[in-house]
Amino acid sequence: MAGPVINSAHMRLAIDVAQRGAGYVSPNPLVGCVIVRHDNVRAVGWHAEYGGPHAEAAALRDIDKLDEHDVVYVTLEPCAHVGKTPPCADLLVAKGAQTVVIGCQDPHPAVAGKGIERLRAAGVNVIEGVEEDACRWLARFFLWFTKTQRPWVTVKVAQSIDGVVGDPNVRQRSITNPESRTIVHRMRSHYDAVLVGSGTVVSDDPQLTVRDVAGRNPRRIVMDRHGRLPLTSHVIQTAQDVPTIVYTSEQAPTPWIEALRTVGVDVVDPVCASASDLKAVLTDLGRRSITSILCEAGPTLTTSIIQGGFVNELRLHMSSTILGDGTYWRPHGFQASFRLIESQRVLDDLHITYAAVASNV
Repeated sequence: MAGPVINSAHMRLAIDVAQRGAGYVSPNPLVGCVIVRHDNVRAVGWHAEYGGPHAEAAALRDIDKLDEHDVVYVTLEPCAHVGKTPPCADLLVAKGAQTVVIGCQDPHPAVAGKGIERLRAAGVNVIEGVEEDACRWLARFFLWFTKTQRPWVTVKVAQSIDGVVGDPNVRQRSITNPESRTIVHRMRSHYDAVLVGSGTVVSDDPQLTVRDVAGRNPRRIVMDRHGRLPLTSHVIQTAQDVPTIVYTSEQAPTPWIEALRTVGVDVVDPVCASASDLKAVLTDLGRRSITSILCEAGPTLTTSIIQGGFVNELRLHMSSTILGDGTYWRPHGFQASFRLIESQRVLDDLHITYAAVASNV
């Protein structure tokens, strides 16, 4: 008798439902699971929060037993170890799974093929690599962090069609439309931290929080070599409410450092990491289990991060307006080292996403 038909559309559904955990599962990956019988969806599940049930357990919550007609689609290899939850591979076997379709393998040392081995040892038909690229992109923060122990870095740039990214004479000049700005707030809620330079704080005094959408605030990171951050700025005044890290150097005045620490800012000792050493900063953030960073910095820091090869993902939000004056930024020569992921219209704005070729996960 022929086995069940594998339909990649069900894996794409698993990818979609996995997104519901964005911003809540770190340092774990986003994972989705869909259970299908006769090509009809029986149940869906996703990893909703760190420490909570994994996607497979969530999908199986109301199913007592699977049979030969059921196919389990899961975006990432089921775990085979005891962590904050029992092994999902064992759960699938106990529920009687006979066909499991996996998007991509889990490279974490505690898994790394062991989940697949356990399923196959129990007689389960395991099919790998369905929608693999999309599943790896879904789990990119986790996969990159597992590989490098450093966070995935996404740079977001908002600019006019003629390349203007800001105006030093106008505080918080809006370049893109309101819908694009709402999307940025949603993006912030999906990242562990948001990064800017001191120049952005001095010129714009941003809050760097999540507003207008549901979601948690990311940690705020500021690079400030010379101690320029005003004590009256939003990020300093609200450091008790939103964790804030400042990377500085020996050039920063000691009284300024002490004043920041008094109001709850985590000022990294200049001996531990220099604000000019981006690799050291990313390594330190990795030690803090920060797996993803959204960089919303100005042109100087943005260019340094791109030229230093630290960018994994570049998001350009371009408006259709011509501003004519202000601060210009052009990402010279980046196309050779980046590949296009997607482009989409957001009303009259254009959003383009690139991934660094060297960031393959």
